[in-house]
Amino acid sequence: MVDGFVYVNGDPDHPLAGAQVGARVRMPSFDPPWIVLHHRLDAVRPARWPGRLFRVRSVPAVTAEERVALEGAGRNLRADASYRRVFAVDVLAELSPALLFGPNGAAVVEVLDRADRLTEAVARDLAGARHPEAADAYRRAWERWLSGQPNGAAYRDGDHCGVLAVPGAGPAGSPIGSGFAAISICVTASARQRAGSA
Repeated sequence: MVDGFVYVNGDPDHPLAGAQVGARVRMPSFDPPWIVLHHRLDAVRPARWPGRLFRVRSVPAVTAEERVALEGAGRNLRADASYRRVFAVDVLAELSPALLFGPNGAAVVEVLDRADRLTEAVARDLAGARHPEAADAYRRAWERWLSGQPNGAAYRDGDHCGVLAVPGAGPAGSPIGSGFAAISICVTASARQRAGSA
């Protein structure tokens, strides 16, 4: 048994979409997609917003067929992978997704919630209201964060304009974890939903 974290986006077909604390959730088959159990909270990368975050415990394989299938699901994963693929979990707790974005996670969630409802008019207004020193403030925030990361020195004094994450600098990848990437994905999805892919 392994404890870890599972992020579930709004996909109603995800096995944990309607999960409740205390429930045991099983995949309907041994075929992909599997449940992805992350070993560390800072390794969870939400691909879509909104979503739910769970602390879970993997359920060990019981039958020979399950053991073989589980071994197959883990094939091609690096030994130091930050996640594993599983077929069943016990849901231990539901956590706030804000935890994925560091100490200012609640503010990141507010931005994500607004980005999810972003209209073309609001996007135009935001672009027009960009502060002239915004790029410099963004650079300073990155420099401050990189100075405290175990491998941050190699990335300091660079051009971080438009950078969403620097995974090699430290475990969180950015000052707000995967927040910049999540916001970018959310804004792009809103634009496509409201204006098409053009």
